[in-house]
Amino acid sequence: MHRYLLLLCIGPLILLSARPDGTAIAWSKPRLLTWADFQGTPLRSSANAALSQVSILPHAEATGETIEYEVKAMFNPTQSWIKVDKKTSYLLKHEQGHFDIGELFARKMRKELVLHTFTQATFATDYKEITGKINTAFQKFTNDYDAETQHSLIKEKQEEWNARIAKEMKELEMYSTPHFNGKLK
Repeated sequence: MHRYLLLLCIGPLILLSARPDGTAIAWSKPRLLTWADFQGTPLRSSANAALSQVSILPHAEATGETIEYEVKAMFNPTQSWIKVDKKTSYLLKHEQGHFDIGELFARKMRKELVLHTFTQATFATDYKEITGKINTAFQKFTNDYDAETQHSLIKEKQEEWNARIAKEMKELEMYSTPHFNGKLK
């Protein structure tokens, strides 16, 4: 997981950003991963059959009393890989689960940002704290997902996780828009 936070102060404008390179794929409901998206070189020493590089990339600009946000779950094809002899639709669904978990936590981040009361004095600090906390929770959830499913090998656990992710995504549907606005107090 790569996480970048850039803070620039330019007059009354505060910019907090993490931007993907041009190859990253933004999560969207109709766009499911395919094996063609896994363009990285597999680690032969890894016991894993595949690896999905998923990040949550927040961006915020505050001008005057207005905050413009963008929070996206991104899949990095060049850092994601599959061992050729391991390609199955079942494993691809597990890897899609990683991307869906990224979107789930992007929604959690959007919700926290929308509900938090920011002030001009504490905006940068509060923003960094919220995004850091959500990214830490995202990492833990991802690690639990792989541990409990044994990287998809325990089918009944995989089905439980698929249902859990879908349920939580539905509960946060109102936070599914990557772009939104807020106010500074």
